[in-house]
Amino acid sequence: MDRRGFLLGEEVVKMVVAAICLGFLIYFLTSLYFTKLHDEKLQQARATLERVSEIIADKDVEEASIDMVNPSGWYVFGFAGEGLKPNNCLGKDCLCICPKVLFRSQEKTCDRKGVCIVVEGLNPFLPFKIKSGGRTSILINKINGINIREK
Repeated sequence: MDRRGFLLGEEVVKMVVAAICLGFLIYFLTSLYFTKLHDEKLQQARATLERVSEIIADKDVEEASIDMVNPSGWYVFGFAGEGLKPNNCLGKDCLCICPKVLFRSQEKTCDRKGVCIVVEGLNPFLPFKIKSGGRTSILINKINGINIREK
């Protein structure tokens, strides 16, 4: 057997192993980056919902407007009345900020990847997107229940 052909096989095996290791490294670093990015958006969503809950809890305020900047690209959902709701809501009306999904149930996505607060007396509304680059204003009206809509 020719010695050069034997060395060629060893080098190919080394290159394949190196490519597999490089692929795993890229996958690991990418998943770390997206996990950090998702955690930042969760913190932003919590802070936004805390501001909303403070306004709802304030008995002196009947109507207020809030500018929402973050988490950009996520959606504001209201789970009110009958129907499926995230487990975080314990069967009560709730307000959630979470990423929108197309083919799975939105309730489960908000439960796992979003933030929800219980809002007693929340009236149903259409979900709306928190715009990236610009401000999304929401109007909170507490006359005849809690009404939330994009301004």
